Amino acid sequence: MVRALVTLGSQATEAAATLRGKVSATRIMLINNLVWPARRRLLGLGPEDDFRGIVNQWFRWNWRRRWLGNDRADYLEAAKSIAVPTLCFAGAGDRDIAPVPGCRRIHEAMGGNDKQFVVCGSASGFSEDSDHARIVASRPARHGIWPRILNWLLQHG
Repeated sequence: MVRALVTLGSQATEAAATLRGKVSATRIMLINNLVWPARRRLLGLGPEDDFRGIVNQWFRWNWRRRWLGNDRADYLEAAKSIAVPTLCFAGAGDRDIAPVPGCRRIHEAMGGNDKQFVVCGSASGFSEDSDHARIVASRPARHGIWPRILNWLLQHG
């Protein structure tokens, strides 16, 4: 049984909401499909390549601005049924993969009353404006984000 939920840079609908976002998402999709195996290095998104199909699915969700399953299930609508305590992080410097508005959209879609949304950036007291990879794997994340997650889980788990 899930008793609490933490998300880090999670979104599915807003990466292509602007012209800049459409260009970036298209670039990611093209590199993902045309330039293998050097995708991770070319995209600078983290230590591992994502599976091609997952990136293509992410692209479709963001391009259409709808989080729909292959069976047409509306996951954003289904998020209303999530009623466990939820802590959602967004990286202030993540402009391409999980922009703050997309992370906020998922956070707001979730049901329940015990929800917290945190933007990891210098304006919020963090040491940097975290991008998609650094919100999870960086020295600032180790000292500013992971201890906060641990404390929150201890209080809500």
